[in-house]
Amino acid sequence: MMGSERRIAPRIPLAVPLQVKWTNDKGQTFEERTETEVLNSKGARVRLMNAVELGCEVDVVNLENREAARARVVWAGEYFPGQGQRVGIEFTTFRSAFWGS
Repeated sequence: MMGSERRIAPRIPLAVPLQVKWTNDKGQTFEERTETEVLNSKGARVRLMNAVELGCEVDVVNLENREAARARVVWAGEYFPGQGQRVGIEFTTFRSAFWGS
């Protein structure tokens, strides 16, 4: 297994509804409802309809239990107009209850 393919925590394919909010480097604020494609204890992969930059900090709310966390974009796929962008987020603040009990 190559180093870039190693995972800190196992991925779980699960769709959890999220609200994601961020401000880009031009001062524009975006807020989107999305859901996880996969998740783990450190973060998740989601699809956003507006482009987001690598390193951007985002506020995330789990819409099932209303838990909130702060995260950073640690991976950003290619943006496709009308289809959005897949991004990997890693929590910078995290409560153990974020994904549920």
